[in-house]
Amino acid sequence: TRRVVVVTTAALPWRTGTAVNPLLRALYLIRHQDERRRQLEERGEGPDDASSGPESDEEEECGVTLAVPWLESSEDRSKLYGRNDFPDGRDGMAAQEDWIRRHAAARCGMPDEARRLGL
Repeated sequence: TRRVVVVTTAALPWRTGTAVNPLLRALYLIRHQDERRRQLEERGEGPDDASSGPESDEEEECGVTLAVPWLESSEDRSKLYGRNDFPDGRDGMAAQEDWIRRHAAARCGMPDEARRLGL
C-alpha cells in the first residue's frame, strides 16, 4: 500500500466542488486501499513495499491524508463560509477537522473511512 496525500485549496464547510471532491477522493482512496489489502491477503501476498519493514498501526490508520487550508483570520473565515463556526488557533483547526469527519461519516456514508482519514 502507498501513502497518499490529497491537497486542496478549499475545505468544508465551504461546499464547493473544490472542497467536496478532494474529500470524496481521499475517502474512496482509503476504501480502495482496504480492498486491495484484502485481495493481497486472500492471495497470501504481502504489501507492495514488504522490503521496507513493518509499518506502525498509526501509519496503517492514515494511509491517506487530506491536506486542507486553514484561514487564520476569523474575519476571513466568516467572509468565505458565510459564518464562522470555528474558534481561532489550534482549537478551531480541531473543530474544523471534527466537522469534516462528521460530514464525511454522515453525508458521504463513509464512517470508517472518515475515522481513518488523516487531516
